[in-house]
Amino acid sequence: MLAGKIFDFLNQRQMVDLAKTAQQLETLKAQVDAAHQSVKIREAVAAALNSNPDSVMSDDEFTRPD
Repeated sequence: MLAGKIFDFLNQRQMVDLAKTAQQLETLKAQVDAAHQSVKIREAVAAALNSNPDSVMSDDEFTRPD
C-alpha cells in the first residue's frame, strides 16, 4: 500500500515536471521562431538597401513636415 502511494506520488510529480518541461520547450521554440523571423526581415531590409542605397532618403509617410 505505502509503496503504491509513493509510486503514485512520484509518477504524478514526474508528470508535472514533464508538463513544465513541455511548456518551456514550446516557449523556447516560439522565441527561436521569432528570432529567425527577425533575422529574415533584417536580411531583406539590408538586401533592399544594398540594391538601392538612394532609397534611404526617399519620401515616405514618416517624413517630418519641417
